[in-house]
Amino acid sequence: VSEWIAPGGGAWETASNWSVAPVSAAGAAVLLGDYALAAPATVTAFAPVTLGGVTFSSLLGYTLDGAGFTFDNGASAAYVAAEKGAHVIGAPLTLSGALSAAPATGAALALAGAGGGGGSLVKEGAGEIILSQPNTYGGGTRVKGGSIVLTASATLGSGPVTVDGGSGFRFGRTAPLTLSANVTLATTGHFNAASNDVALTGAIDWQGPSRALVKSGPYELALSGSGAETELSKLQVENGVLRFQSGADFSLLSTSDRDAVNMKAN
Repeated sequence: VSEWIAPGGGAWETASNWSVAPVSAAGAAVLLGDYALAAPATVTAFAPVTLGGVTFSSLLGYTLDGAGFTFDNGASAAYVAAEKGAHVIGAPLTLSGALSAAPATGAALALAGAGGGGGSLVKEGAGEIILSQPNTYGGGTRVKGGSIVLTASATLGSGPVTVDGGSGFRFGRTAPLTLSANVTLATTGHFNAASNDVALTGAIDWQGPSRALVKSGPYELALSGSGAETELSKLQVENGVLRFQSGADFSLLSTSDRDAVNMKAN
């Protein structure tokens, strides 16, 4: 592992900034920690870099910027981990396979550069990641821990979205936001319209019994896609408005009379 040892920011390519100069290759790993860091730092790669993983471990925030990073960890998932602090990757990202974004409890990670490639984004760890740019990665998005904060439309690439743990999504854009991907709820998924109205236009699949789409936040969540389930699945409104738009086609028919509303909307 190549560790950043400079007291501040600097060029990625400068060998003396590292314990061992990192190579640009699949499987390469770097640590941006607090070895000698005295203030928040920006590390800039002036040429494109390929690597397998980055770990942030400093309460002083890092910004990773530059020409772009391709994440390729061979047969294993590539990773961006944040053990502590709040950090930003501002450079463009290319996902060649699965990329695990894993901030720990209390940590935060902003992916502020556009993400492309054929890979997927897997949200792990109890912290939150913030996506603020339109992304084009094609392998889908899976939430397994913590939450994803969306501050723009089209931030989840072009593939399907799966909630398989964690607390789902918080929508933080100050203008209305649209999420057009198909959504699979492998576990209960939370959709928090915290800052403005949100529209889900794709199909919703409640995958298995007793799954819920939980709407929270003071703003409106509008559904215009489709979904049909009979295994105690439900729509749960904690606050704000849940609206069915013209063309929506949903059928949630519970086999239990307890804590259920049988609903068909189209």
